[in-house]
Amino acid sequence: MEDIFTKLLEKDKVIGEKDGFHWKSHGRSARIYFVENSTIVSIEAEMSGVPNLDVLIYGETKYINQRYYSKDNQWREIPNDESLRIQSLLVEWLNGRGLRHDIIVGI
Repeated sequence: MEDIFTKLLEKDKVIGEKDGFHWKSHGRSARIYFVENSTIVSIEAEMSGVPNLDVLIYGETKYINQRYYSKDNQWREIPNDESLRIQSLLVEWLNGRGLRHDIIVGI
């Protein structure tokens, strides 16, 4: 399964991107990549079908649980406190773009 994600990272041309969040659309679905110090966290998203949200995001910490280390070509688990930090940064990034989302920080 990790090999599928590695191929997706290559297809989306995320490896080597500058630090920060990067939105890559795939029709109705998308991936938000968080790049930091040559590592990548992949977060799934999709366009919302409800009027009060712009995007639905798998932004709960149980989904923000793997980080790709491009230098080692390895995926490693993310500790919960780090997942919470990334989740908070993601919410700030989304809010800064005026995107209404379904993430509840801390969950």
